[in-house]
Amino acid sequence: MTNHRAWQARGITPFAATIALLAFAVALWLRVVALGCDGFWLDEIYSASFANLSALGTVVATFLYDPHPPLYYLQLNAWGRLGHGDLWLLLNSVSWSAATLLAVFLGTTRQFGSISGLIALGFCAVMGSEVFFADELRMYAMYGCLSVLSWIAANRLRTDYRCRTA
Repeated sequence: MTNHRAWQARGITPFAATIALLAFAVALWLRVVALGCDGFWLDEIYSASFANLSALGTVVATFLYDPHPPLYYLQLNAWGRLGHGDLWLLLNSVSWSAATLLAVFLGTTRQFGSISGLIALGFCAVMGSEVFFADELRMYAMYGCLSVLSWIAANRLRTDYRCRTA
């Protein structure tokens, strides 16, 4: 089966894919255009500081100074190993937000069809909280993505009743 046929089997026509790419590009532009303009606030400084520690130091500092679980800080620590600087760290949240957009489109398209997927993508692309949290060095963009992925996994499990496919 060619890629074109595989996408059509999932309900995504070339027209829907083109519209989705345009919406995705606008969404990324919205998330990047003001990146780093305001500087960091106190909680973001904690996140940046935790990213500069060792993995063990990150876990210890999270338990001592932050009420949130250490998963976000551990992945931010790994992200920080690939590059340096405030903008690089902020791109982590943009990446999680972009993954959320992709998951919303694919999950909604699979569940309800391509028109619904495009509508959900359009709403998610301009949703204030999604745009705001994509510009913050906090865990909320990651939590949004993991929530959508959990919804997709729960729907697959409900449909198939096999943990292997979910």
